[in-house]
Amino acid sequence: MKVDRQCADDARKVFERLIPDASARLQIAQVLATDVLVVAAHDAGNWNLNLDINGAFVRLNFGQEYAVEVDRHGCLLAGMKSGIPAQVDSVKFLGHQGRKSVTAVRAEGVPDLLIKVPGSVGCLINLDGAAPSLERLLPSHQAFCLRAIRHTRIKPRMCRAHSTGAIAYLAELLGLTIPDPSYISAPFEGQGDSRESSALSEAMSSSEVQAGHPARVSMLTTRYLRDPAVVRAARERANGVCEHCGKPAPFVSRETGQPFLEVHHLTPLAEKGEDVLDNVKALCPNCHRQLHHG
Repeated sequence: MKVDRQCADDARKVFERLIPDASARLQIAQVLATDVLVVAAHDAGNWNLNLDINGAFVRLNFGQEYAVEVDRHGCLLAGMKSGIPAQVDSVKFLGHQGRKSVTAVRAEGVPDLLIKVPGSVGCLINLDGAAPSLERLLPSHQAFCLRAIRHTRIKPRMCRAHSTGAIAYLAELLGLTIPDPSYISAPFEGQGDSRESSALSEAMSSSEVQAGHPARVSMLTTRYLRDPAVVRAARERANGVCEHCGKPAPFVSRETGQPFLEVHHLTPLAEKGEDVLDNVKALCPNCHRQLHHG
């Protein structure tokens, strides 16, 4: 399978093939989105989401290190040993001793996963269904991500492997605004149209990649993961017509084939609004921006 990294539909196919179970797929999508929204805010140009061009894996990197890797065998979630609970069911732990991989049922029984992140460990999770243990690993995982993004630097070739299509797919699935790294273009919002990646010069240094991109100004460190079912229901209720101005959606999304409408919370989640159908409207992009900025 040849994959276009800038195509959200190709990303969807890869995710569905690697994670056939819908509940597990949603769970991993939420982890990836949360990592990007929370951790990447600390250094907007020092991460990437790599969609393998042959569809063999999806890998989220912070700095030079991989934080999440999904392939046909399951999910590897990098964490810090110090934050792993004493007992975690259905998880094996991975470390490396030279070129040798070492696995064990307890985190303290393995060597470090990555040399550049002392105390790191890999958490191997089966994705045949939803993984109840995953939530217990997230504090350790986020601690790893923060250490990796603060203490290691991404390579130019990793920047070129970033998938705007995978970001667009996650945004569509979860109903979120999810930013690409600052070396790409502006954040992708809501649903569908994938964008071409910026070309990066082979000789471009890490500092040059970030120069002139004050992306932290527009980043939020607190985000709320919306219920995809509410997003879908709101769009179905609107039936292609903006629920504010009453006009048809301005165009059809080339990724979904559906009228392009964005779902807006009447009472924001940050103000304790509920993530329910009665608290949302499906809006055309113009009305959505008018409500936020007009």
